Amino acid sequence: MHNDLQFIEIIGWVAAALTLSAFAMRSMLPLRMLAVSSNIAFITYGGLAGFYPVLVLHCILLPFNIYRIIEILRLTRAINGISRKTELLSLLAQTMTPAHLAAGTMLFRRGDQAGKLYLLVKGRISLIEIDTETGEGEFLGEIGFFLPDHNRTLSAQCITDCEVLEMTERQLKLLYFQNPQIAFALTQLIASRVAENIDRYTKLDYCEVNSAVNEAPGSKAVR
Repeated sequence: MHNDLQFIEIIGWVAAALTLSAFAMRSMLPLRMLAVSSNIAFITYGGLAGFYPVLVLHCILLPFNIYRIIEILRLTRAINGISRKTELLSLLAQTMTPAHLAAGTMLFRRGDQAGKLYLLVKGRISLIEIDTETGEGEFLGEIGFFLPDHNRTLSAQCITDCEVLEMTERQLKLLYFQNPQIAFALTQLIASRVAENIDRYTKLDYCEVNSAVNEAPGSKAVR
């Protein structure tokens, strides 16, 4: 009898340790997996010890945590199917929220306050002012988070029905400070986007100058 009670008590301590470990996790997938282990341990403990409130609570929490794990894995698989596979995608996807947007939906307008960051999983989105389409696996709206006025620099509209993942500025800042990899990867992403914009505008300026020269009487095209 004494040995049985001691065994039950050990299960309770293991369950408590798993719960404490879950709270120490920085990313969602390990946290949820430890939470499931903790739920199973507490269900066993509550059933053997006769602590039915503990048993009922963790019987409710267990399917909830399993559902969250399935959701995280599903989003991760969706990200892995995108041609642009980066560490940033997999890190952010675990905490981003899925959303479905109908064709024609304005994701945001130029001058709007940047409240969310988006990742396009499926579909096509137009960046109206620069007449460019964003492909699957591309981020939208990340630059606005880091501007002094937090204003959107472009307008984005869904060309087709789209599946996106979204994240609020608060969620992004939390990840940013918790994980240095996020900070480094975001810096690389923004630097790459700025370089692309500079290259695009340089080409546009060149075309405008070349067009103006061609229209001038007796002029030759700029080479």
